[in-house]
Amino acid sequence: MLYVIRGIDAVWAGGNEVGAASLPGRFVEIGYGTIADVPYLALIAVVAVGIAALAVRTYRTPREFYATGSNPSPLSLPAYRSESACSPPSS
Repeated sequence: MLYVIRGIDAVWAGGNEVGAASLPGRFVEIGYGTIADVPYLALIAVVAVGIAALAVRTYRTPREFYATGSNPSPLSLPAYRSESACSPPSS
């Protein structure tokens, strides 16, 4: 699968490597730039986490994704033979 992705990437880039030198300076600055000594990447991460938290609190689908795996009833199915997996966590 990685070969397919690399092939698509090579066709998209015209067979040339895309390095930091060929990118615009403003784009490269995202990796090391700061606002009031706070890195851009940290600000982007805080905004992304804030949007994700808002989505989980507001919409149903993100809550369903978050809750995936928290239902203990499938652990009683024959595919799961471990006794420790079937016991609910103690409070």
